[in-house]
This record gives sequence, C-alpha cells and structure tokens, in this order.
Amino acid sequence: MTTTVKTEDTVSENHRSRIRKGKPKNSHLPTEILKGGKWRATFLPCLMYWVGNSEYGWSIPDETLSTVLDDIANSVYSPTEPRRDFDTEGFAFGLVCILFNI
Repeated sequence: MTTTVKTEDTVSENHRSRIRKGKPKNSHLPTEILKGGKWRATFLPCLMYWVGNSEYGWSIPDETLSTVLDDIANSVYSPTEPRRDFDTEGFAFGLVCILFNI
C-alpha cells in the first residue's frame, strides 16, 4: 500500500497573519468605545453568545463576522457614540479575531 502526500508550491496568504504583526490592542480602539466598560462587559459577551449559537463550527467567514460585529456595535453603542468600522482589514476586526482565536 502506497500513500501519496500532495504538496503545494504556493502558500495561501493569510490576511490575519499580516494583522497580527501589528499586534492589535485595545488601545487601537477609540477611547469612547472602551469608556464605561461596554467593550468587555457587553460587546464581547454578545459576540461570544453569537459565536456559540451560530451555525459556524470552527471557522466564520470574514464577511459574516464583519457584518455581525457591525450589528452588535449598532445595538450596544448609542448613535451618538463613535464607532469603529469592523472591516476585515482593520485593527478592530483583527483584535476580535485574536481575542477569539478565529
């Protein structure tokens, strides 16, 4: 019996590895988002609840996660508070991915 291992010459680019080089931190978020503890007390638990109840087992598509992050931000923060855009190339998106190991 012979086993064949397929090797690829090209390595797919992981955009999260580029973000991690910048090491996103809470300090990259606007101070208004962190004010009052809403980020850690409300926003992140809402995201954890969504992840736990989502149909995605081990991987969440970037666009889906970005949309969910925007939806959570819209419900947690009032319209007068500045928000961070959770585009897939931004530090806020990278910070969430690192925190949740997504």
